[in-house]
Amino acid sequence: MRRNHNALRINSEHRAYWSSEQNTALPDSLHELKFFFRRYAGKCFRTFPWRRARTKPFHLLVAELLLVQTKAEDVARLWPLLTRRYCDPLSLAHARESTLISFLQPLGLQRQRACALKAASRALVDLYGGEVPKTVEELLAIPHVGLYVATAVACFAFGDRVPIVDANVIRVFDRITGRQGVRELRRRFDVWQLAWAALPRTHAIAHNYGLLDFAAQTCTSRAPRCARCACSISIAGASTSIICSTGRASSPKNCARWISLSNTKNMKAAIATQNPATISPLRPFQPPCLTERNL
Repeated sequence: MRRNHNALRINSEHRAYWSSEQNTALPDSLHELKFFFRRYAGKCFRTFPWRRARTKPFHLLVAELLLVQTKAEDVARLWPLLTRRYCDPLSLAHARESTLISFLQPLGLQRQRACALKAASRALVDLYGGEVPKTVEELLAIPHVGLYVATAVACFAFGDRVPIVDANVIRVFDRITGRQGVRELRRRFDVWQLAWAALPRTHAIAHNYGLLDFAAQTCTSRAPRCARCACSISIAGASTSIICSTGRASSPKNCARWISLSNTKNMKAAIATQNPATISPLRPFQPPCLTERNL
């Protein structure tokens, strides 16, 4: 498929993503990260309608655009109605703007959302014949599609092995490594390097869903559920402090659930304690709404 100048321009703005792919060495102490999030998804997978098997790539793209700065639960109430009414890029591109604005009003920012959906749909029709492109670079050529949306669609719709990073993922990785850096993705080469390094060779969909769900359910911003967390990690030994979102340092010796991921036995025990059923670290993950083909 033909490249265009818009894609090349956007790619230069995200050099942290592209350059970090080549540096994928993961420290031994963090090796279990390649398995942890897939195991987490195996028990705590959130079921949203766009995560179902055989969801059309265009419908998934619509969901990811709506999810920007919006709660997934709010999008879940509106997305099925929207995708039934506008089932393809052509119908959404020709939608009456006033009707679309009214439809999107429950989510807020309805004018901006309507404009974004129509512009993205027109680009799909004009640039790609009404089909959603498969690569991150081509997805970035679509108006209003940023790096997060592009990687999410490439992974979840087409099974591409790419990491997915947003502010929530940065928070999780900063707590894991004990760093306290900025939340701007373009300046976090270290986060992108860790995201690429932790990405398993297979089951990228399960890994990414597990990471996103872990950030949303357990390692939350304001009230992290540290007492129930099976992923309390130190990369520098037991003396390392983790800087939490409140700015307070939590010493491992004060945390009853402090675990080093390098200790697989402790990792298994923690997950078995957290969940009623023991999860085998080698068991392939198959969430209830995804087929094995998509994993």
